[in-house]
Amino acid sequence: MVAGHAIYLGDAKELAEAETDEGWVLEPYQKGGQVKTYLQHIKAGMDLAYSNPSSLLVFSGGETRLGAGAMSEAQSYYWLAHKFFRRSDKTKPFEPFGRATTEEHAKDSFENLLFSLCRFREMTGKYPRNFTIVGFEFKRRRFVEIHRHALRFPMERFQYLGLDPPGDATAGEMANSFGPFQEDLYGCHGSLSEKKKLRNPFRQYHGYRYSCPELSALMTYCPEKRTKVFSGELPWG
Repeated sequence: MVAGHAIYLGDAKELAEAETDEGWVLEPYQKGGQVKTYLQHIKAGMDLAYSNPSSLLVFSGGETRLGAGAMSEAQSYYWLAHKFFRRSDKTKPFEPFGRATTEEHAKDSFENLLFSLCRFREMTGKYPRNFTIVGFEFKRRRFVEIHRHALRFPMERFQYLGLDPPGDATAGEMANSFGPFQEDLYGCHGSLSEKKKLRNPFRQYHGYRYSCPELSALMTYCPEKRTKVFSGELPWG
């Protein structure tokens, strides 16, 4: 799974054009160098998928930016992947990579993971045995120690490939994301809940509770004790 961070609306003919801020819908803190890392994430995801013929690549991220209209993070990553990183004759008409898809409802990193597990089931009829995330290295602890723990996904079947942008984002990560999720494992209270509302300007709602009934109780789990781990049955044991 490649977690989305922004939305690309440009029409770059060459990769170098997409590596500039122009054409991207960005938050102020994302400007000035981060987009090259987004493209590195996309390429890494495609490389991993090509290297494993039994894998499914999921680009995850919803319609999070009002200024991007009804374009999701996942859609924009998917099209960039095919434009610049598919291993086929790019002079021929569009040829989709059959083992790549999108997950277009996630509004935060916890949903990136949970919803992509469900999206895998929608596509294959089963849940993945192994799961690899491509994202920022500074988010590794958040995904491994908090999100994976909250979903009780086995550590021995979970991998994380981290690629960081320029600069040191550790302090912001600890204050704005790792810390809050550490105190609210499912992101359903306070500031984390409000952040998700702000990232859903088009009021999109998913149907994963119905397409992945095994996860229905988990999808709606919001404990009063915010660090209480879900104890119900899960399809990965």
